[in-house]
Amino acid sequence: MNRKSIWDVFGSDIAEREPLMTCAQPISHNYIRPNWFEVSHEDISNTIKGLQEGSDVLCDQTLHKNDKFHYAFETTLARYIFGSNRIENTGPGWSETLQLCQAYLRGEIGSNDSRLDVPSTNALKLKSSREVIQHADAFLYVKQVTKAHGCLTLETLLEGHRRLTAGLETEDGIQGYQGMLRTIEVHVGQPAYDVDDALIKTELPEMVPRKIEQWLLDYNLAFKDPVADPISIAARLKFVFVAIHPFVDGNGRMSRLLANVLISHHLPKAIIAMGSNGKAKKQYNQTIKRCFYLKDYRPLSFLMLREAAKSQGELLEVAKETLPEASSDHQSTTKPNLLTKSKSKLKTIIKKLRPIIGGSDERHKPHS
Repeated sequence: MNRKSIWDVFGSDIAEREPLMTCAQPISHNYIRPNWFEVSHEDISNTIKGLQEGSDVLCDQTLHKNDKFHYAFETTLARYIFGSNRIENTGPGWSETLQLCQAYLRGEIGSNDSRLDVPSTNALKLKSSREVIQHADAFLYVKQVTKAHGCLTLETLLEGHRRLTAGLETEDGIQGYQGMLRTIEVHVGQPAYDVDDALIKTELPEMVPRKIEQWLLDYNLAFKDPVADPISIAARLKFVFVAIHPFVDGNGRMSRLLANVLISHHLPKAIIAMGSNGKAKKQYNQTIKRCFYLKDYRPLSFLMLREAAKSQGELLEVAKETLPEASSDHQSTTKPNLLTKSKSKLKTIIKKLRPIIGGSDERHKPHS
């Protein structure tokens, strides 16, 4: 995939949005913060507004031609894949993940590359490489096909799962589950999550087809319709997907993949990375457990909102350095002005988050 191809997938089309002021209740109602974190309802609303304005800025075609911004976006995508794999105890370290993602995005290696099938004395290294490349391939496949069709079909969902997990055994050594809805009972988490010392229950196997059919209807409604707050909608859909657990393995990675497809449809260039270091992984796992304990997706909404602000804030910092300054000629200067305005809002929110997550150096840095 060359530079033009990636911008064809993460292009400049901005989905129609529902204005925040038309919502029936305050947008902050969709979020539950941790008890130890102080944030106002206005802060949450301003963050969502900032994400919208920031996405508008990042759709500037000028950025697509800039090497520094292109590298920053590749890094954001790699960080999402690294964190998603790390949550499941799969994949290699950060440096290798970044290199593999860059090689894939630049067309230097593909998911069907024969080098990934060559017998090796280091089978674990080959497996971890597949877990990165196939993750990137599945994500971009689902995003591209869903964008082209205007909806997520069951066939696309199953093919995305097949690409993600092709050739990878489960922890119990199971093969042949790829791209198929499960027919056996499974648990949530790796290792299994528990609430009040009881394993979290998933849907019975015979209920999975009906439940995933309804889930697809809800997902496509959110994909097609104007929405004011795609973060909380994606969090709700992700939580329900994990509760259904439609596959034998790979449910967590698929849930994060599908959440990012939906979010980046409504907020172009927005990619949420969770679990990219030890602290972030712990926070993610604790948040999922809290959601199941409360039977409420909104703690996950808050976590995803913070991660969205951090990821987009970093891209905006790069964009701020690369977009042309306002000129005195007749060319439009609205984009640099939008950039400054949006960045100011995002920096305000990120500054409030820093004391909680360990300061700017630890804010979003992956740890191998």
